[in-house]
Amino acid sequence: CPIGESLAGKDIVVFIQSDATLDYAVMQITKDAEYFVNTYGYLQIRSSAPVLGEEIYIPQHPRGGPKKIATMDNDLGSKVAAIRNTDYSVTMNGVSYSHLIGYVADRDHGSSGSPVISREDNTVVALHRIGECGKDNAATPSDQLAAVFLDIVSDNDGYTE
Repeated sequence: CPIGESLAGKDIVVFIQSDATLDYAVMQITKDAEYFVNTYGYLQIRSSAPVLGEEIYIPQHPRGGPKKIATMDNDLGSKVAAIRNTDYSVTMNGVSYSHLIGYVADRDHGSSGSPVISREDNTVVALHRIGECGKDNAATPSDQLAAVFLDIVSDNDGYTE
């Protein structure tokens, strides 16, 4: 969507929390949440980090367009996308990022925030945050996010352990 364009549904969500270091934002559906869960489903985050070699896929809306699912490491489809580094560091525009996971998957601009999902158990193992041609993609691993999200959820009605 062009910047500044009104988006359908913007009046049924509220901002809960964000963190620039971990690169996430949490929004809460405030109206008809059960309808959205029943209609579209939901994802579960894994409390442990992904492991080296773990096969992944990434549903995304690159450039704000239709959903695409990255399953291979490149356009040629020669290898299944997988975790290549479990303690990845990268520098972008003079800013260094560390303690990320590294992987190769066919993604495009605007895919940041997309879930990185394990093919084995379909849980979220990371949130995509950096992609650069010729280098591994980078994501915040799920173990760094799970504790934060658990704290947010435990403050909501209906939470049970």
